[in-house]
Amino acid sequence: EYGYEAIDTVDGDLTNAVERTHNIDFTRAGTYTITYFVEDSDGYTDTKTRTVTIVDGDYDAYSGGGNVVGSAPTITFTDGKNSDFLSLGEQYVAPQYVANDFEDGDLTYWVQTQGLDFDVYTAGTHTVTYSVSDQDGNVAYAYRTVYVGDYGTAIGGSTTSGTLEAFKTWYSTTCGQSFNETLYDATTREYRGDITCSYRNLSSIDLSTLSVFLTIKSLDLSHNNLDYINFDQLGLDVNNEKILEDLDLSYNNFSYIDFTPLHNLRNINNLWIQGNNLDYDTVEKREALYEIFNNRSLTIYF
Repeated sequence: EYGYEAIDTVDGDLTNAVERTHNIDFTRAGTYTITYFVEDSDGYTDTKTRTVTIVDGDYDAYSGGGNVVGSAPTITFTDGKNSDFLSLGEQYVAPQYVANDFEDGDLTYWVQTQGLDFDVYTAGTHTVTYSVSDQDGNVAYAYRTVYVGDYGTAIGGSTTSGTLEAFKTWYSTTCGQSFNETLYDATTREYRGDITCSYRNLSSIDLSTLSVFLTIKSLDLSHNNLDYINFDQLGLDVNNEKILEDLDLSYNNFSYIDFTPLHNLRNINNLWIQGNNLDYDTVEKREALYEIFNNRSLTIYF
């Protein structure tokens, strides 16, 4: 690791007082963040972050930089989701996907599936596995979780308890959390609790089940490995009915986020996006971001 130092005009050298935290998994390729925090005797603090990229394979110095030779291929679902919800007896339509390898190119045709023969007439949770290997023998896996149960009509189009059950299943499986029903008003579809999905090492997130709510107090997706998010999955529309008071996307791997769908929120108070690779380094770029939200009383933490 490259060195660091912390100097204070009153306290002097505070390097030994720096608190260093990170989410690095040295067994998995990916981009991670190290956070450095220090506080002086007067209570003033400073925080800095450093991005660390772990690659699988040998760096190819002749390919223009940043490409990896010898790494495993990737499998990506084109709808951006990792889960599906089926009512009992509903036919399952498998998602589309693409598989690519830096050296071998398009491997979509060679993807193998396992687990598609589950019983749609019995409630339960099923995992469908997608796998593909390249010519070097590197294998990639992608997993799709399918929930079968009494989920009523499709997610996003109904206020039935079935869609709430789908959310509770997703919340438990994806976020490791339990839904606090005492904070939910089924009449107004308002949830006054926090939806927390941080520190889960998530590389993707499916927000579809959150469309059951009209009001969410806060959504915390911080400290993961997310590099893509689709806010259309929240079920927003031009009627500006929905409220998301606080949204925390800090300390992920975003280099770009399409915030345009959030224009249709009736209200949003706070947005945290620090600790990513986003380019909002000028006043003009930050003002353009505020314009998406109609310059409402929003505080953005860069």
